Amino acid sequence: MATSNFHTINANGIYAISDTYLIKDENGNEVTMYKDEWDCENDVDCIRESGKRSGLFPYEETRWNNKMKGQSLCSSEETAHSFGNAENYLLDIQTECEIVMLNGHYSGANLDYDIKVSTERGDVEYLSDYDDIDDLACVLLSYMEDYIDWYGISVKWNKGTFKMQKKNIKNWLMGIFEKEIEKCEEFCKSNCEDELSVYARFSNGETIYTKL
Repeated sequence: MATSNFHTINANGIYAISDTYLIKDENGNEVTMYKDEWDCENDVDCIRESGKRSGLFPYEETRWNNKMKGQSLCSSEETAHSFGNAENYLLDIQTECEIVMLNGHYSGANLDYDIKVSTERGDVEYLSDYDDIDDLACVLLSYMEDYIDWYGISVKWNKGTFKMQKKNIKNWLMGIFEKEIEKCEEFCKSNCEDELSVYARFSNGETIYTKL
């Protein structure tokens, strides 16, 4: 049974990096050449340099990302976010984005990303562990409700106050995640060789891609 070449975890598109390139022979005919190790390392270096140059992902990552089963390339600075007038520190979160390269099943690779979210009390969640940002927001809201229950007196909140603000807090969280995703999507688009979409997927798993 066939398997799709590319897979994505968080990315909305397939941001492909080919393992081949074209040259012309002495007769002017195009010939497909396979990239060697130096070519592949150069592709990775170019993406990391782009992250530094843009300031969006200035930190070089060289580890294997076990969560996403891919090569970490670069990451953003940790960004702090406060709800409303920032008087309730129990709702503070920090976000950090990471660009990851996933190997194709047969050839090439594609760019994806993950978003790490840390709470004021030390809980950590990753977008890659959830189906969508709504599920991630709901988990964070459950943490925050517990914080208010345990420590709310220090910020003059109680569970009643939290329930009144719960919808606003969720909208605030969703807005943060949407902006972080947009940043990652644009970076992957601008640093891939081809943006692909699935043209056809057959019952045996074989998949045909088309360039956007």
